Amino acid sequence: MGLLRRFATSASAAAVLVLALSGAANALTITFDENGNGILDGLPITGVLAADPSNPGHDALIYNLGDVAVGVGDVSVIEFGSNLEVPVISDWIRFTNANGDITGTSGNLLIFYSDCSDGCDTDLADTGFPTNIGTGATGGPVFENADGTFQFVASGPNTYNGISDGDLSVPEPLTLSMFGIGLGVAAALRRRRSKAV
Repeated sequence: MGLLRRFATSASAAAVLVLALSGAANALTITFDENGNGILDGLPITGVLAADPSNPGHDALIYNLGDVAVGVGDVSVIEFGSNLEVPVISDWIRFTNANGDITGTSGNLLIFYSDCSDGCDTDLADTGFPTNIGTGATGGPVFENADGTFQFVASGPNTYNGISDGDLSVPEPLTLSMFGIGLGVAAALRRRRSKAV
């Protein structure tokens, strides 16, 4: 089953983040991963490692949402299997603007920060958490699923599908297997039809 389909069929725990919406009239779906691959309402978007306006002197994985204006603030993502009495935060999602505001206004930037305390991988989001994380408007927590995905609704309400452990651009093995099975069935049907003629 594909990653996007799994989002649609998963009984994912979702949290509602109440942020003010400014500008967008319709709810949108935004899917993004730790490597800069994203989809904004069916169209591809690219996140880039760039100067973080909300954390001067540091780079972060930033998705520009274009004309989509959302309330600024931070959303925490709790690691799957984490003890809820002492939750482990695996990721933070920040909404900000070009000024780096994290409270009281709107913006069009989505920043993906991933925990780097046990060493950084090669994922673009593996920059660690900024020192000012959670000091502005906050929402969540959001709970990560066993497959590393998470989902939340905010601003409008827009739906955000995040991929913490995985890559949106790489097809899953199950998807490739199903494709192979489909080709095999098609070939068998073709052989059967040619024998019947």
